[in-house]
Order: sequence, then C-alpha cells, then structure tokens
Amino acid sequence: MISELRSRIRLTEALRVFERWFVLAVLAASLSLNVYLGLHQRPRHASGSAPVSVGEKVPTLSVASLSGEKLDLTWVSDRRPTILYVFKPSCVWCKRNLKNVEALSVARASDYRFIGLSLSTANLSEYVAKNQIPFPVYSYVSANAGGHFGVGGTPTTLMISPDGTIKELWQGAYAGNTQTQVETRMHVKLPGVTM
Repeated sequence: MISELRSRIRLTEALRVFERWFVLAVLAASLSLNVYLGLHQRPRHASGSAPVSVGEKVPTLSVASLSGEKLDLTWVSDRRPTILYVFKPSCVWCKRNLKNVEALSVARASDYRFIGLSLSTANLSEYVAKNQIPFPVYSYVSANAGGHFGVGGTPTTLMISPDGTIKELWQGAYAGNTQTQVETRMHVKLPGVTM
C-alpha cells in the first residue's frame, strides 16, 4: 500500500512537471508566432487598411465639411502640393502640436495647400472654432475609386504632390527629430509642442 501511494505521488508530481512544461511550450510558441507575424506582415490601420507610405498614391477621399456637405478631396485641384494634416479632436498630441501646424500653414500658405482631415466628427466644429484653425478642415468619410486610406495614428502629416503621390510623411507631433525634419524640409522655424 505504501509503494502504491508512493507511485501515485510520483505520478502526480510528474503530471505537474509535464503541465508546467506544456504551458511554457504553448506560451513560447504563441510568442514566436506573434514575433513572426509582427516582422512579416505590414501593419494595419484600425479600419483594416494598410497605412500609407512615401511614394504611394493617395486616392480621392470622400470627406464632409463642417456643415455636413459631402465632397471628394482630390490633389489636382491646386497646382501646389497639399499638406494634409490628419488628426482627431480628442488626440492629446494633436492638441499639443496645434501651434506647430498653425505656424507652418501661415509661413508656407503661398507654396502649399493646407487641409485638415479629422478621423472623428465628435466635437469637431467646436474644436476648429475654439482653436481658430487657419485652413479648411474636413472629416473623413471614405476612399473612392476602390482605394483605401489609412494612417498609423494621429497626428500624421502628409505632403502630397498634385498627382496624389506622397512625398513626405511625418508621424506624430513635431518634437525632437520630427520637428527637425519638418523645419528642414519646409524651411521654417516651429515653436515646438505645448505641454
């Protein structure tokens, strides 16, 4: 009876050890799969579309004005390149970057067409009025002509040529290296982000 009890104890201990190793093996396999997918798949925007990148064409975008009027945003309507500033009124970094975008748009208004594109309609009219944004602001509805449009996050600034090609893309607020890149490319001194 004692030997039978010892056998059961050894079997129970062996099962516990097996369970621990099995759980560790499953976790390792899961981690390996996540790392593989992270390295081998292009990131996706929340809408399921791949984020845009330099050299790609931006499709015609269906947008809505602050009054709700629907229209198509194209890039050939002006011979100047377009600076498309993508933001959300609820985005903290968009608010902190607002003085930079305003300074940029005022300094370079004769050379670039500035357009704001909000990914959210919540409090948009109030946000634009309160901050006296000096360029047209629209809310994003969808991409036309079978295209898609996605950005990795807000704020994102795109420089789009009149043929719709992305020439520059700056992700995030204009701080640190991003501020230096924008200032160098746009030949303007920016005030920096507010805290």
